[in-house]
Amino acid sequence: MVGKGSVKCSKCGITSKEDFSLTFHRAQVWAKFCFPDGDWTSNESLENLNAQHRMLCGNHFDDSSFTSSSRKRLNKFAIPSEAQSILSQLREEQCSPSRASHDIQETSMSKVNPVEMAIDLYFTAGSAPCRVVLLVAAALDLQLNLKPLNLWEGEQLQADFLKLNPQHTVPTIVDEGFPLWESRAISRYLVNKYGGDSSSLYPKDLMARALVDQRLDFDIGTLYPRFAQYFYPQVFGGGKPDAASLKKLEEALVFLNAFLEGQKYVTGDVLTIADLSLVATISTIDAAEISLKSYPNVEKWFELMKTTAPDYQNANQKGIDEFKKLIAQMKAKTEL
Repeated sequence: MVGKGSVKCSKCGITSKEDFSLTFHRAQVWAKFCFPDGDWTSNESLENLNAQHRMLCGNHFDDSSFTSSSRKRLNKFAIPSEAQSILSQLREEQCSPSRASHDIQETSMSKVNPVEMAIDLYFTAGSAPCRVVLLVAAALDLQLNLKPLNLWEGEQLQADFLKLNPQHTVPTIVDEGFPLWESRAISRYLVNKYGGDSSSLYPKDLMARALVDQRLDFDIGTLYPRFAQYFYPQVFGGGKPDAASLKKLEEALVFLNAFLEGQKYVTGDVLTIADLSLVATISTIDAAEISLKSYPNVEKWFELMKTTAPDYQNANQKGIDEFKKLIAQMKAKTEL
């Protein structure tokens, strides 16, 4: 543990026995960098961090306990330049002159995402909002502990789930004991926490972020509700297609087509969480056999998303396939 006894470095084999205050200081620097909002003022807090396998040794930061998937996440996100300076100073402090050229891989510590325990995701595979979260997690290379809920059997009304989410909706995540629901809120949270300072998925620039927010609000407030109002009464209620509702949906698709005029993605040349949210909706509309041929910009963007959204097949297409099965089942029931 931090500040106690000797520790052998898995990188160079040195066994060191150091003054507590120096080791404690190093641990504080590392903890504050990885978890800037944490309170790292006590030995107990740092020992708890150590116990979660974010390991320190007496001479070097030791990542030997990381699993391969953890290493992949560790290597994904860029550390800001000021952290490089900290690491350089620590390297000078930690290594003896004879070890100055010790093999501390710059790349192994050049990126960081401090996720050791998987985030719980309560979800239903066919749900478009749930697929939004799956797409965002895939783009961030986050590990999810999937917890499917059967809404038809009322599993979302079980007491344990109601304690997490009184609205009993999916998707719901639990991240280090913190529950959160609503797919777009979850998307923003995940990128803000795990996306790194330079993540383009939800840009820091005020105007760029505002445009992403506008597209997200368009999805949740206009496009998806208009689709739901038109299509779900037919599938789940056996209703007839409503011409007025269809016209409103078509109007929303015209808007999206206009957003994409002359642009690669919905806010410009870079993929954002707005694209991931909207593609979950558009793929659902497509699965409902509502033609997109009148909206060429949407069609072109949709095909692009299938190849550029990270892990699209697992994060979205599998859920679409489940949605199609559900549609077929519900139609069979209403035709009896």
